[in-house]
Amino acid sequence: MVNLPQGWQLTTPGANASVQVVSGQTATLMVGVRQEATFDYSLRASNPSLTIAPGTTGSMNIEVWNGNYPGQPINLFVQNLPQGITYNQNNTSCTPTCNVRLYFTVSNTTVAGTYPITVTGTPLSKTTTFKLVVSVRPEQVLYYTGFENNFPNPTY
Repeated sequence: MVNLPQGWQLTTPGANASVQVVSGQTATLMVGVRQEATFDYSLRASNPSLTIAPGTTGSMNIEVWNGNYPGQPINLFVQNLPQGITYNQNNTSCTPTCNVRLYFTVSNTTVAGTYPITVTGTPLSKTTTFKLVVSVRPEQVLYYTGFENNFPNPTY
């Protein structure tokens, strides 16, 4: 609270405060304004890639960091997963600094390959990415054992 002499008033346009004498003479008083810390956080996948064989499940740990700001719960989600890949997580939200483990299940019909995965945190729509590698099923690998006998004999 500011106590001013009788006949003075205090106005605060923006970050500056001015003291005005009622008679119309003005004196300006600069005041410091300190912005309170605002909420922020960052996401990081614990590894740059995750390899999963078809028909199995693998997991990725997502680290949620928050510098020195007041915390609030963060919800993580994954969108646009390739066909045949589903996910769930060990908890629906966490308050930074914390970790969330995402579990990815790859169906037997998922095509082998490397898929970019983006994890988004709300609020603030922060993201982190990693590569989900679907490995080749053993039955998809062709073994050719006829070289040593000079005759073709492919086996699966």
